Amino acid sequence: IQGVHSAVWAFPALFIGYFVLPRRQAHGFGLFLLLAVSAAMLHIAGPAGAVRLFAAMALTLAMINVVLGVIGELQQALLRQAHTDPLTGAWNRRYFDEQLAQIAAPPAAAAVPNALLALDIDHFKAINDRHGHATGDAVLQAVVRLVRQRKRESDLLFRIGGEEFVLLLPRTRLDDAARVAEQLRQLIEQHELAPGVRVTVSMGLSAQPVASDAQAWLAAADRALYEAKRGGRNRVVTAAG
Repeated sequence: IQGVHSAVWAFPALFIGYFVLPRRQAHGFGLFLLLAVSAAMLHIAGPAGAVRLFAAMALTLAMINVVLGVIGELQQALLRQAHTDPLTGAWNRRYFDEQLAQIAAPPAAAAVPNALLALDIDHFKAINDRHGHATGDAVLQAVVRLVRQRKRESDLLFRIGGEEFVLLLPRTRLDDAARVAEQLRQLIEQHELAPGVRVTVSMGLSAQPVASDAQAWLAAADRALYEAKRGGRNRVVTAAG
């Protein structure tokens, strides 16, 4: 009824669709609108008018998706920045709390076994006092690099304190996690992490409790870690079941 002028409303409709609909549904709505309005223009204004409108709407759809893609990448970058320790590149305590709560939820906990490894650098304060904080920072970064060499892609490494780290091992039985922990302990002990600086680490390992209580799980790993320190450091202690 309105003729060619009615087609102008298709453009704000495209934008509104991406604001009010999920991304996949917005794609479908946009393609439907593109084809329907182009078919209507073919009837109203002939092939030339339909082609021009189709090209304009297709370009608009493409630009909308480019802009949304850039915004999505920026959001992901900000999210990673909010969840990452700036010194070492490991995940931070905030992200650890989120992941621990998620993996300890009953539906996730019932599916597969999980393990938690608490790691602490032995006598780290002495390194800072003797060599300076720059060397201490280099040691922290080197520890993270070595752990990343050994861990699986699905394993998550967190820095939760000054020289304290946690390695979350999804779908890992306790005996397998113990082997990983011992390999990490030896790997760190054997490397010079900064010029003239070698360190050892103490580790506490705990399996996910049947009750799936996140804090109890972490507390068990912490107790095992402190037991490793009391026992002379540079060792792995597994929490009692």
